[in-house]
Amino acid sequence: MPRRSVFLIKPSVPITDMPGMVNAHEPYPSTRPPSHPYDHVPLTVLSGVGRSGTTIVREALSRHPDLDSTNLENNMLLDVLEAAHRNCTIPARRHAMRVADKVYDAHFRSLVLRLLWPRPRHECDRPTRLLAYSNLMPDAADYLVRLFHNVRIIYIVRNGIEVISSRMRFEHFRHKEVESHCSTWCGAHDMARWGEGRREFLMVRHEWLAERNGPDRMMGAILPFLGLRDHAPCVEAFGEGLIHPTSDRHAAAIEAKNVQDALRERAKRWRSWSDEERAAFTSRCAKAMAYFGYEVPWDTSDLECITQSEAA
Repeated sequence: MPRRSVFLIKPSVPITDMPGMVNAHEPYPSTRPPSHPYDHVPLTVLSGVGRSGTTIVREALSRHPDLDSTNLENNMLLDVLEAAHRNCTIPARRHAMRVADKVYDAHFRSLVLRLLWPRPRHECDRPTRLLAYSNLMPDAADYLVRLFHNVRIIYIVRNGIEVISSRMRFEHFRHKEVESHCSTWCGAHDMARWGEGRREFLMVRHEWLAERNGPDRMMGAILPFLGLRDHAPCVEAFGEGLIHPTSDRHAAAIEAKNVQDALRERAKRWRSWSDEERAAFTSRCAKAMAYFGYEVPWDTSDLECITQSEAA
């Protein structure tokens, strides 16, 4: 039987310095992602807990000619950011990375752009900023800022009682327990604390929309933050009706003459909550409510016995 010859080729460079490894000093250009027409266009992410008014604000901003908006809920963005962040921060996963950090980031940045803007505008009509929507959490926001250095995050906050009242009635959320809704809304508290003092973060309030000149106030805060000019259709969008109405949209109280009246009526829906639901909200959300300056409209002392019995 013929003998086989085995030839061992000694690498000319240490294995840890070879292109494609996490410690590589200068990966080959072929490891970099393809360019995207929006590589240098600043990104804006509108964020907030579902049922906080994100859709109407997104609709309004999407009318600005200097923004290229996906005009959709981009929940995939949160999924991508969280996965990318985990993979490069968990020690065991980071150890297995095959590319340098800057190449890793470039591929995820390119992935976001190619998935959200597969058909970018022509160069002669290039936007000033991009606009996407996703309900961010602090870890994802950290990685977003790392990927897009000129990103701006607009975070809309709504009174937790109103958010949960709406979620309890909305078709896609009403099957969940009140405790789940409470945990979801408390994410707004986490994001607001994350954004404190950050130049890329702007928090706006849903209750502004119930004011007489609320839409002007909303756009008056957002557009200068993004470096964009005033645009009347952005304000006009708020007067065209409610977005994603809940199951009580046919009730006489909600069929108000304008959005401001409807929002004021909706703020009273907590009155139909059970004592158990109020107790659950109080125990889980009181701290976040105080942080945002919202009041709990019921006597919380009467609910302490319910909370204590549930804990027992």
